[in-house]
Amino acid sequence: MENKIYNDKTYRDIMSETSKPIWLEDFTEIFFLFNQLKNKGIEITSEFFAKNPFFIQYCIDVIRIVDVNDETLRLYKAEDKQQLLDSLHKVFIEESLTAFKIIMVETAKGNQNIRCNAVNRDLEGKTIEAILECKSVICDSEITGLVLVTIQN
Repeated sequence: MENKIYNDKTYRDIMSETSKPIWLEDFTEIFFLFNQLKNKGIEITSEFFAKNPFFIQYCIDVIRIVDVNDETLRLYKAEDKQQLLDSLHKVFIEESLTAFKIIMVETAKGNQNIRCNAVNRDLEGKTIEAILECKSVICDSEITGLVLVTIQN
C-alpha cells in the first residue's frame, strides 16, 4: 500500500508543490500495538503514559518517517532528508513530548484528524513553535497506516 501511495503523482505533487512543511510517517506498528492493547482492555490515556514512561519512547521508536518535503528541510535547516533523519534527537526535545503524547492518545481513540501545538528545534538550535496537523492517509477506503503531518509555524 505504501508503494502505491508513494508512487502516486498526486502524492508527489503535494509533497513538492505545497508551501507547508510536510512529513509522511508510518504509524502501522502504532495502530497494531494500540489494537492489541485495546483488545486486552487497556486504554491509552495520558495517565497510561504517566504510569508507563517507557511506552512513549517505544512509540517514538516504532514510528517510521517515510518522507519529508523541501519546506520541512528549510524549516529545520537541514541540507537533506538524511541529515534531518540523523538529527531527530536534536529536533524532538523534551517539550516535544507533550504534543507527541496528545497525538498518541488521540490516535488510540481512533481520531484520524489531530491538531495540537508543538515545540521542536531546528538543527541550529532555534526553537520552533508550531501547530501540527496529523491526518490518516486513506487509500481505496482503507486506512493505510500512513499519517500526513503538516506543520504551521
